Amino acid sequence: MSTNRITMVRLVALCLIALGAMEARAQPAALAVGSMLPNQEHTVQLLDGSSGAVSSLLAANGTIFIFWSNQCRWTEGYEARVKALYAAASSQGMAVVLVNSNDPEAFPKESLDASASKGYRMPYVHDPGGILARALGAYRTPEVFAFDGEGILVYAGAIDDAPADAKAVGTSYVSDFLAGLRPAPTKAFGCRIRLPNG
Repeated sequence: MSTNRITMVRLVALCLIALGAMEARAQPAALAVGSMLPNQEHTVQLLDGSSGAVSSLLAANGTIFIFWSNQCRWTEGYEARVKALYAAASSQGMAVVLVNSNDPEAFPKESLDASASKGYRMPYVHDPGGILARALGAYRTPEVFAFDGEGILVYAGAIDDAPADAKAVGTSYVSDFLAGLRPAPTKAFGCRIRLPNG
């Protein structure tokens, strides 16, 4: 291999390392398991045009926030699984809330109107300014933050271990939470949340 080619390969490798470091610095610190749900009085927008505090979304037996997007192929792949989780959670007195924190001005497909057209039965809220996403340290869609009935974070991370194929799921972390287990935090996989001014 020529000296010029070796130099070019090294430069490309250094650029990739630098990009990875920048991405890691940009990722907010996730809320620690055992922490209380912050910003409960933050106002979110509901699809019917009304608004309400985060606290109004909480259910007696627990609440699962799933950060969501209208134009991410990974959330599209999870739609059926999330609907099934919603049904299972509802039967246990728990809530599943989809949260869109993407900047609707920069990404019109993430707007309130575009979200309403999806026809989800579960609560789907918009997070103005990405306040809730920043408070929880959400970075990907889909990404889960599961709280118990006291508002304490029990689990954070991926929905399950097979983002690309529902038939390949070995462990559903959210199902484990619904079953009363306490899965260890995992790393969410999906599209990056595009926060306003972030």
